[in-house]
Amino acid sequence: MVSYKDVDKILKENGEITDLIISKSKMRNLLLDLIEHKVDNFNYETNNDYSYLLKIFDYFPFYFQVNFNDKKEYYLRMQGIIGKIKELIKQKPGNINKNSKQFQFLKKLIDNLEGSTLSFLYNDYINNYDGSKYDFINYLVFDVKRISLVEDAIKRFPYIVNVETKDSEKLIDNVIRKYIDELNIYTEKKELNNLDDLIYYDEVLKLLLGSDKLNFDIDRRKEWLNDINGFIDNMNSFKFNDLTKQKHVFFLNDLCDLIMGRQECHLDYLEYKYDVKCNFNQSINAECKRILNNKGTSDRYIIKDDIILTFDGKDAKEIDDALSIRRLENGNYYLGVHIADPLFFIGNNSIIYDEAKRRTTSIYLSDMTVSMFPSELSSNSASLLEGKMRPATSYYYEISSTGELVNYQFFKSYIYVYKNMTYQRFNEILCEGCDDLNIMRTITDLATIEPLLSRIYRIDPYYEKINRQDMNITDTNIIGSSISEKLVESAMVYNNHQVASYFDSKGLPFVYRVHAIDETERTKLEQFSRSINLNDSKSEYSKYINLIKNVYPKATYSLNNYGHSGLNLETYAHITSPLRRFADILASECLDKFYFNKFNDEDVYYFSDSLKDSVNRINQKRLSIEVFSANYEKSKRNNK
Repeated sequence: MVSYKDVDKILKENGEITDLIISKSKMRNLLLDLIEHKVDNFNYETNNDYSYLLKIFDYFPFYFQVNFNDKKEYYLRMQGIIGKIKELIKQKPGNINKNSKQFQFLKKLIDNLEGSTLSFLYNDYINNYDGSKYDFINYLVFDVKRISLVEDAIKRFPYIVNVETKDSEKLIDNVIRKYIDELNIYTEKKELNNLDDLIYYDEVLKLLLGSDKLNFDIDRRKEWLNDINGFIDNMNSFKFNDLTKQKHVFFLNDLCDLIMGRQECHLDYLEYKYDVKCNFNQSINAECKRILNNKGTSDRYIIKDDIILTFDGKDAKEIDDALSIRRLENGNYYLGVHIADPLFFIGNNSIIYDEAKRRTTSIYLSDMTVSMFPSELSSNSASLLEGKMRPATSYYYEISSTGELVNYQFFKSYIYVYKNMTYQRFNEILCEGCDDLNIMRTITDLATIEPLLSRIYRIDPYYEKINRQDMNITDTNIIGSSISEKLVESAMVYNNHQVASYFDSKGLPFVYRVHAIDETERTKLEQFSRSINLNDSKSEYSKYINLIKNVYPKATYSLNNYGHSGLNLETYAHITSPLRRFADILASECLDKFYFNKFNDEDVYYFSDSLKDSVNRINQKRLSIEVFSANYEKSKRNNK
């Protein structure tokens, strides 16, 4: 019977083990037995030559092609061996220097083991990986370009930060070059389309430079600083305008600070770097004041008789959605979804509109809100405040007692908001009743119709886990699970789906919220779930969520309808939060252009082009906003 000693002998003599007549599973165990035996018996004081053992890793890609059920066993075993090597490195005798062949062997061994384990863990996901550790991390960083996946790889295999090409090019050198390339593209185009790519490589550099395993000597740092300072000194020869030149110089200096580990993190710095403005300039404020003082009425359908209620968290200030319901004589429900209409106050040629487009969304931080619109508009004049007449878009649905959509009607409206309520108050009234019979009847009917609304969609469990965990930048995700929160979520999803379905059926320009996940990714998610031993441990659950994030695609906006896998809907959109998301403004514009007004082919052509530009901007701004928010909160925690 072949043992690990036989494999050891063959490797030492000729380095070829492919002639051994043995199963893959048996060889896998023998290879790991051999490595573990050598590690367990390692001695710094001997002159043994262990370098031949590194030939083992030439065979790993072949022998470790295993089904997912076996992966966990091998992964844990490799991690155990890595742990032993780390202890040997940590406990290096004082008389052994780091250049000794024994110490260098351990470094190479752990490097190869980490690379193999990394590829072993992800090889179903990264089909382009061909066995080279550099090629794998290079593919993650430069092709996959998902910061969460890069971060996960570095956390699992910290020594991967030092990978090199066969030409001895370090990963970090190439990332720095790519950072500068993206900076040139960003500034040359004089627009923000490439800011997300620049921010992405900035985040990768933070991960690499922040690692205590990075072997990046001071001389190499000085070389980069000299090169960057040369770029800055030569800026006068570049054909940039003054503002573009300032931005270019800022990012180059920021790169210098990052390399030397001395980055700033105050609010002004974060605003400038990530193109986020926390306040509105005087021009925007003055224009907002003017339009609110001079805005008259328009020809809209006035709704005063329906009992229109809003339901939000207790601290909500931008109230942009409301519900009404009544029973018809035929026994059907007549559900009204009423959405605030800021376009009543501003047109798409307004500087306020332009500023909202530039911001793309409101940002909700722990102690501050960075609004998409000035607060006088979003929290007052356009907000659906109790006891006020407000411009809105009203969506009415006649729904049978079995949940069938019988009829629908959309129109521009003036609505009277009967009451602003919290989720908690809704639940209390449903259980205990109240003296106001209008409110009591409305809440009872809304609670009754909720199961009919929610049955049109089914939230994917992975999608739900991620959305419930992430920081909610726009404050639009409903996190709770009470009947009131379920109702509002179901009503908004129902409305978003119906509006998107209308545009999809007509083939008209529209902004869809899309979330595509193929069967391969679905299988991978299920495999990841089975590989984690979930228990009550918070850290275990956190690891589980992070694993899912690494392979689960994010929803985005598109002019093409690809469906929404996370909600199991064929069509979906965002149109119910126009005070907080610019995508919802665009969807409202589509209604104005192609539902409420007459149009021709030329209108369709020109609006489609404009819509495409706006949608691209929203998608491209997402990362910089997320990183701004994360760095702001981190800065706040560090300053406590």
